[in-house]
Amino acid sequence: MPATLRIAIVVLWAQFLAVLGLFAIYVVLLVRDPSILAFYVGAFGLIFTAALFFMILALGRFSTAARGGVFALELIVLAPAYYMITGGKAWLGLIIGLSAVAVIALLVLPPTNRVLSR
Repeated sequence: MPATLRIAIVVLWAQFLAVLGLFAIYVVLLVRDPSILAFYVGAFGLIFTAALFFMILALGRFSTAARGGVFALELIVLAPAYYMITGGKAWLGLIIGLSAVAVIALLVLPPTNRVLSR
């Protein structure tokens, strides 16, 4: 496994743990004050967390299709990062945005392409 793919997977695991923590906090808040909107946002968080988990596992097995899924998830993450940067949480938005861009960059580098194109 090339270092570029290994680093991308480590960054994705860090993102997964962060999203899982946010989801856990959100579930606690949802239990305190249930509403239909909160339920839908929580369902989206669960789907996103599960998708990220399975994409990381697939990348670890050198799945070419998983790279496209990771690209899609990282592009979804970039939108809230932008609004965090412009909305007052610039430090958090920069961390999230830079990690998403780093994963995308690592997955298109030649060593990763060679391994995932087999």
